[in-house]
Amino acid sequence: MSLIKSEVAAGRDNTKVPTCVGITSAPVRVEFAVNPAANDIVELETLEPGVLVADVRIISGLGGTVEATLGELNAAGTDVAVVYEAGLSLAAGVTRGAGTGVGLTTANAKQSRVIGLKLTTVTTPDTVGKPLIVELGLIRQ
Repeated sequence: MSLIKSEVAAGRDNTKVPTCVGITSAPVRVEFAVNPAANDIVELETLEPGVLVADVRIISGLGGTVEATLGELNAAGTDVAVVYEAGLSLAAGVTRGAGTGVGLTTANAKQSRVIGLKLTTVTTPDTVGKPLIVELGLIRQ
């Protein structure tokens, strides 16, 4: 299991934070230095208290089959502790989350929390140098 940090999580890029009612689009770019494996964790960003994930859209140029679960990472950053959305395809193209779990979990919204992806399926990955943008739709509670 490897921890891969997004450009935001690594401190090389900024993200948008919602300041009022309405959805704010917060694109988070991920650069892969090596091809990932199943169970790798991609740390996206830390949400401040009162901010919820309302929607997710994946814009990908990745090759192979890569699927992931989006959610809150545990304190060690080794697994998704609270699942927001499972079965997200990270394959080339644009994928929108089904909205079945995104933003519905508000138990920890009073605390800051780290949002990330756990790669659940990785088959013949071709990711090095290919773009992955996770566009989070954020709302302020």
